[in-house]
Amino acid sequence: MLPAQPASPVPEPPVSTPAAGPAAGKIDFTALKNMPKDSAGGLALAIIGVFLIWPFLVGIPMVIGGLYLWSKRENQKKQAFASFLLTNGWQYDPLGEGDYVATSLLGVGHDQSIVTGFGGTYRGRSMHAVHYRYVTGNGRSQEEHDFLDVCIDIEQTLPLIVLDSKRNKIMGIFRDLPERIQGGKKLELEGDFNDKFDVTVMPGSEQEVLEFLTPDFMQTLMSGPQQTDIEMEANKTFAIMHVSTFNYVSLTQLFAAADIVLDQLDKIAGTWQASTSSEGLESMAAEALAPRSKLILKPKHVGITSALVLIAWLIYFFATMRH
Repeated sequence: MLPAQPASPVPEPPVSTPAAGPAAGKIDFTALKNMPKDSAGGLALAIIGVFLIWPFLVGIPMVIGGLYLWSKRENQKKQAFASFLLTNGWQYDPLGEGDYVATSLLGVGHDQSIVTGFGGTYRGRSMHAVHYRYVTGNGRSQEEHDFLDVCIDIEQTLPLIVLDSKRNKIMGIFRDLPERIQGGKKLELEGDFNDKFDVTVMPGSEQEVLEFLTPDFMQTLMSGPQQTDIEMEANKTFAIMHVSTFNYVSLTQLFAAADIVLDQLDKIAGTWQASTSSEGLESMAAEALAPRSKLILKPKHVGITSALVLIAWLIYFFATMRH
């Protein structure tokens, strides 16, 4: 008689995320911690191989091997990011909408696009995150500018407020946000807050903003993520970073900044309300919001096809140079 076989372990069902989405501080970043940090090495190897194809046959396997390594690393990153979204009950959204782009990023540049994005529910509120890109200059002076922002719907109606961190200035001199809000004005505050943030509001809303930016709230903002800017506008709040990749570092900072604002909104719920009507706040911000109605977004897709086109162009270029 054969010995009894041990029962196969019953796999545990996946942990489901509530309809309200992750709670504050409960986002599961495990998949992002294991995400490969860089995939440019394989592509660089392939490009170097192009230069060696004619003088040395070793260039051919370098091109093939480099493309393989690059493609493999890109797939690993995509799988890690997909796992991160699935674990938290969120969905991939490659198109996005202009409404998810912070007002402080509008009104500048050309060829604006949503590179990628995702959305779902966070702390019981609708949430969308986008990688937004615009271009300045033309020809050799052309430059791409990449920003990530997390947009979260809120219950309260707030005046337009931009908190531009001074701690993320490029080389300690230049602001990372593209420009001041159109028609906005700088609001001077007492204490150390002016040393940490530039505050931009719309004329006529200064008193309401001062009432909203309580001392405790400002203190928490000053101790929060240093590389993140914050914007509040009507029924939305935005956390913004001047980077180009959704990864563990960027997303932990973006959601940490968003949590500071959401905690303040929860704290003052039922006790604070803008004295100006929603229509009045929209009227104040009309000039700043004007670029949004003209925003035409084009989705960008970068993948193995783009890399192959680049390699093929380089091969063609060097082939014609030899003749």
